[in-house]
Amino acid sequence: MTAELPNYETLLDMATSYLGKVRDLLSSRGTKIPNTHGAFASMVVAFCWKQEDHASAMLTLGKHRDVQLIARSMIEGLCQIKWAAQDPESRAERWRLFAWVHDWRLLRRDHKVGRPVPSDTEERIRDGLAQHGHLFLKAKARKKQDRPGRDPYVQHWSGRSVAQLCEEVKGERLYEWPYATFSDWHHWSPGGVVPAFKEEGRKVTFPRPSAQDVLPSFAVAFQCLYETIELANTTFSLGAGDDLRSIREGYLRDLTPARDA
Repeated sequence: MTAELPNYETLLDMATSYLGKVRDLLSSRGTKIPNTHGAFASMVVAFCWKQEDHASAMLTLGKHRDVQLIARSMIEGLCQIKWAAQDPESRAERWRLFAWVHDWRLLRRDHKVGRPVPSDTEERIRDGLAQHGHLFLKAKARKKQDRPGRDPYVQHWSGRSVAQLCEEVKGERLYEWPYATFSDWHHWSPGGVVPAFKEEGRKVTFPRPSAQDVLPSFAVAFQCLYETIELANTTFSLGAGDDLRSIREGYLRDLTPARDA
Protein backbone atom coordinates (compact mmCIF):
# COMPACT_ATOMS: atom_id res chain seq x y z
CA MET A 1 0.00 0.00 0.00
CA THR A 2 1.40 3.39 -1.04
CA ALA A 3 2.03 5.79 1.83
CA GLU A 4 -0.05 8.94 1.72
CA LEU A 5 1.95 11.99 0.69
CA PRO A 6 2.13 14.77 3.25
CA ASN A 7 0.14 17.95 2.72
CA TYR A 8 2.96 20.22 1.61
CA GLU A 9 0.88 23.38 1.75
CA THR A 10 0.18 22.74 5.43
CA LEU A 11 3.80 21.84 6.10
CA LEU A 12 5.01 25.00 4.37
CA ASP A 13 2.60 27.09 6.42
CA MET A 14 4.00 25.53 9.60
CA ALA A 15 7.63 25.92 8.50
CA THR A 16 6.95 29.56 7.67
CA SER A 17 5.33 30.07 11.05
CA TYR A 18 8.26 28.55 12.93
CA LEU A 19 10.77 30.59 10.95
CA GLY A 20 8.81 33.68 11.93
CA LYS A 21 8.79 32.62 15.58
CA VAL A 22 12.55 32.14 15.77
CA ARG A 23 13.12 35.39 13.87
CA ASP A 24 10.86 37.25 16.30
CA LEU A 25 12.64 35.65 19.25
CA LEU A 26 15.93 37.11 18.07
CA SER A 27 14.31 40.50 17.58
CA SER A 28 12.93 40.47 21.11
CA ARG A 29 16.18 39.28 22.69
CA GLY A 30 18.43 41.43 20.54
CA THR A 31 17.75 44.44 22.76
CA LYS A 32 19.52 42.57 25.58
CA ILE A 33 22.78 42.06 23.67
CA PRO A 34 25.37 44.18 25.50
CA ASN A 35 27.80 46.60 23.92
CA THR A 36 30.69 44.16 23.77
CA HIS A 37 33.93 45.04 22.04
CA GLY A 38 35.50 41.60 21.62
CA ALA A 39 36.10 40.46 18.05
CA PHE A 40 33.99 37.31 18.37
CA ALA A 41 31.11 39.14 20.08
CA SER A 42 31.05 41.66 17.24
CA MET A 43 31.09 38.85 14.69
CA VAL A 44 28.17 37.08 16.38
CA VAL A 45 26.13 40.29 16.36
CA ALA A 46 26.85 40.84 12.66
CA PHE A 47 25.99 37.25 11.71
CA CYS A 48 22.80 37.28 13.80
CA TRP A 49 21.69 40.45 12.11
CA LYS A 50 22.32 39.06 8.63
CA GLN A 51 20.62 35.73 9.36
CA GLU A 52 17.60 37.58 10.73
CA ASP A 53 17.53 39.81 7.65
CA HIS A 54 17.71 36.75 5.38
CA ALA A 55 14.84 35.13 7.27
CA SER A 56 12.74 38.28 6.89
CA ALA A 57 13.45 38.31 3.16
CA MET A 58 12.31 34.69 2.83
CA LEU A 59 9.13 35.40 4.75
CA THR A 60 8.46 38.29 2.36
CA LEU A 61 9.15 36.23 -0.77
CA GLY A 62 7.11 33.22 0.34
CA LYS A 63 6.57 30.73 -2.46
CA HIS A 64 9.36 31.92 -4.76
CA ARG A 65 12.29 30.03 -6.28
CA ASP A 66 14.81 32.59 -5.07
CA VAL A 67 14.35 31.47 -1.48
CA GLN A 68 16.96 28.86 -2.48
CA LEU A 69 19.52 31.64 -2.97
CA ILE A 70 18.84 33.01 0.49
CA ALA A 71 18.88 29.62 2.20
CA ARG A 72 22.19 28.81 0.49
CA SER A 73 23.69 32.02 1.85
CA MET A 74 22.38 31.16 5.33
CA ILE A 75 24.22 27.82 5.22
CA GLU A 76 27.48 29.64 4.47
CA GLY A 77 26.88 32.05 7.33
CA LEU A 78 26.08 29.31 9.83
CA CYS A 79 29.16 27.25 8.96
CA GLN A 80 31.42 30.30 9.11
CA ILE A 81 30.26 31.43 12.56
CA LYS A 82 30.38 27.88 13.94
CA TRP A 83 33.91 27.50 12.57
CA ALA A 84 34.91 30.79 14.15
CA ALA A 85 33.41 29.64 17.47
CA GLN A 86 35.96 26.80 17.63
CA ASP A 87 38.70 29.40 18.29
CA PRO A 88 36.61 32.51 18.93
CA GLU A 89 38.90 35.50 19.35
CA SER A 90 41.63 34.35 16.95
CA ARG A 91 39.29 33.44 14.10
CA ALA A 92 36.97 36.41 14.60
CA GLU A 93 40.00 38.71 14.51
CA ARG A 94 41.02 37.02 11.26
CA TRP A 95 37.55 37.72 9.85
CA ARG A 96 37.90 41.40 10.81
CA LEU A 97 41.43 41.78 9.44
CA PHE A 98 40.49 40.27 6.07
CA ALA A 99 38.97 43.70 5.35
CA TRP A 100 42.48 44.82 4.38
CA VAL A 101 42.63 42.20 1.62
CA HIS A 102 39.15 43.16 0.49
CA ASP A 103 40.07 46.86 0.33
CA TRP A 104 43.34 46.11 -1.46
CA ARG A 105 41.42 44.22 -4.14
CA LEU A 106 39.11 47.20 -4.58
CA LEU A 107 42.18 49.40 -4.84
CA ARG A 108 43.66 47.19 -7.58
CA ARG A 109 40.36 47.30 -9.44
CA ASP A 110 40.23 51.08 -9.21
CA HIS A 111 43.76 51.38 -10.57
CA LYS A 112 42.97 48.99 -13.43
CA VAL A 113 40.06 51.07 -14.70
CA GLY A 114 41.75 54.39 -14.02
CA ARG A 115 39.51 55.41 -11.14
CA PRO A 116 41.27 57.93 -8.88
CA VAL A 117 41.93 56.93 -5.26
CA PRO A 118 42.81 59.49 -2.54
CA SER A 119 46.47 59.11 -1.59
CA ASP A 120 45.70 58.87 2.13
CA THR A 121 43.22 56.04 1.47
CA GLU A 122 45.77 54.13 -0.60
CA GLU A 123 48.46 54.65 2.05
CA ARG A 124 46.14 53.44 4.82
CA ILE A 125 45.24 50.27 2.89
CA ARG A 126 48.84 49.47 2.03
CA ASP A 127 49.95 50.04 5.64
CA GLY A 128 47.19 47.73 6.91
CA LEU A 129 48.10 45.07 4.40
CA ALA A 130 51.80 45.34 5.23
CA GLN A 131 50.92 44.66 8.86
CA HIS A 132 48.32 41.91 8.45
CA GLY A 133 48.49 40.62 4.89
CA HIS A 134 50.82 37.75 5.77
CA LEU A 135 47.90 36.05 7.56
CA PHE A 136 46.14 35.51 4.25
CA LEU A 137 48.92 34.59 1.83
CA LYS A 138 48.41 31.56 -0.40
CA ALA A 139 50.88 28.71 0.05
CA LYS A 140 52.69 29.53 -3.22
CA ALA A 141 52.98 33.19 -2.26
CA ARG A 142 54.43 32.28 1.15
CA LYS A 143 57.06 30.19 -0.63
CA LYS A 144 57.60 32.99 -3.17
CA GLN A 145 56.65 30.62 -6.00
CA ASP A 146 53.73 32.65 -7.34
CA ARG A 147 53.98 34.65 -10.57
CA PRO A 148 54.69 38.37 -10.08
CA GLY A 149 51.56 40.51 -10.25
CA ARG A 150 49.16 37.76 -9.28
CA ASP A 151 46.82 38.19 -6.34
CA PRO A 152 48.76 36.42 -3.56
CA TYR A 153 45.89 36.19 -1.08
CA VAL A 154 43.34 33.49 -0.32
CA GLN A 155 39.83 34.03 -1.65
CA HIS A 156 38.02 33.53 1.66
CA TRP A 157 38.89 34.99 5.04
CA SER A 158 39.04 31.52 6.62
CA GLY A 159 41.43 30.15 4.01
CA ARG A 160 38.98 27.31 3.43
CA SER A 161 36.32 26.41 0.87
CA VAL A 162 32.64 26.20 1.79
CA ALA A 163 32.89 22.40 1.66
CA GLN A 164 35.83 22.40 4.08
CA LEU A 165 34.09 24.79 6.48
CA CYS A 166 30.96 22.62 6.51
CA GLU A 167 33.02 19.49 7.11
CA GLU A 168 34.94 21.04 10.01
CA VAL A 169 31.72 22.00 11.82
CA LYS A 170 30.04 18.64 11.07
CA GLY A 171 27.75 20.22 8.52
CA GLU A 172 28.51 17.82 5.66
CA ARG A 173 24.85 16.93 5.18
CA LEU A 174 23.94 20.59 4.76
CA TYR A 175 26.60 20.93 2.09
CA GLU A 176 25.99 17.66 0.26
CA TRP A 177 22.24 18.05 -0.09
CA PRO A 178 20.64 21.49 0.18
CA TYR A 179 23.71 23.64 -0.53
CA ALA A 180 24.64 21.65 -3.64
CA THR A 181 21.02 21.53 -4.82
CA PHE A 182 20.46 25.25 -4.26
CA SER A 183 23.72 25.96 -6.10
CA ASP A 184 22.14 24.68 -9.33
CA TRP A 185 19.67 27.58 -9.21
CA HIS A 186 22.36 30.05 -8.10
CA HIS A 187 24.73 29.14 -10.95
CA TRP A 188 22.10 28.94 -13.73
CA SER A 189 22.87 25.28 -14.38
CA PRO A 190 20.42 23.03 -16.29
CA GLY A 191 19.77 21.19 -13.04
CA GLY A 192 18.35 24.36 -11.55
CA VAL A 193 16.76 26.14 -14.50
CA VAL A 194 15.20 23.31 -16.54
CA PRO A 195 12.97 21.98 -13.71
CA ALA A 196 11.43 25.47 -13.51
CA PHE A 197 10.10 25.11 -17.09
CA LYS A 198 6.70 23.75 -17.99
CA GLU A 199 6.19 22.68 -21.60
CA GLU A 200 2.74 22.25 -23.13
CA GLY A 201 3.13 21.59 -26.83
CA ARG A 202 5.05 24.55 -28.22
CA LYS A 203 4.29 26.73 -25.22
CA VAL A 204 6.87 27.15 -22.47
CA THR A 205 5.97 28.77 -19.15
CA PHE A 206 7.67 29.32 -15.80
CA PRO A 207 5.00 28.52 -13.23
CA ARG A 208 5.18 29.52 -9.64
CA PRO A 209 6.93 26.81 -7.57
CA SER A 210 4.88 24.48 -5.41
CA ALA A 211 4.96 24.27 -1.63
CA GLN A 212 6.98 21.06 -1.99
CA ASP A 213 9.56 22.92 -4.11
CA VAL A 214 10.27 25.63 -1.54
CA LEU A 215 9.75 23.73 1.72
CA PRO A 216 13.41 22.56 1.89
CA SER A 217 14.60 26.18 1.74
CA PHE A 218 12.41 27.15 4.69
CA ALA A 219 13.57 24.12 6.66
CA VAL A 220 17.21 25.07 6.03
CA ALA A 221 16.53 28.70 6.93
CA PHE A 222 14.98 27.65 10.23
CA GLN A 223 17.99 25.52 11.14
CA CYS A 224 20.51 28.22 10.22
CA LEU A 225 18.75 31.00 12.10
CA TYR A 226 18.01 28.76 15.07
CA GLU A 227 21.60 27.59 15.50
CA THR A 228 22.93 31.13 15.10
CA ILE A 229 20.61 32.35 17.86
CA GLU A 230 21.68 29.42 20.04
CA LEU A 231 25.24 30.65 19.68
CA ALA A 232 24.22 34.21 20.51
CA ASN A 233 22.27 32.98 23.53
CA THR A 234 25.38 31.24 24.84
CA THR A 235 27.72 34.12 24.00
CA PHE A 236 25.62 36.85 25.58
CA SER A 237 23.63 34.89 28.23
CA LEU A 238 20.34 36.10 26.75
CA GLY A 239 18.25 33.67 28.80
CA ALA A 240 16.46 32.41 25.67
CA GLY A 241 17.15 28.70 26.29
CA ASP A 242 13.60 27.72 27.31
CA ASP A 243 12.05 29.62 24.41
CA LEU A 244 14.49 28.05 21.97
CA ARG A 245 13.80 24.54 23.25
CA SER A 246 10.04 25.09 23.03
CA ILE A 247 10.27 26.29 19.43
CA ARG A 248 12.56 23.40 18.47
CA GLU A 249 10.28 20.77 20.05
CA GLY A 250 7.24 22.15 18.25
CA TYR A 251 9.10 22.37 14.96
CA LEU A 252 10.33 18.77 15.11
CA ARG A 253 6.89 17.52 16.08
CA ASP A 254 5.03 19.36 13.34
CA LEU A 255 7.57 19.03 10.51
CA THR A 256 8.39 15.33 10.97
CA PRO A 257 6.15 14.28 8.01
CA ALA A 258 8.26 16.45 5.69
CA ARG A 259 11.51 15.04 7.05
CA ASP A 260 10.31 11.46 6.59
CA ALA A 261 9.10 12.20 3.06
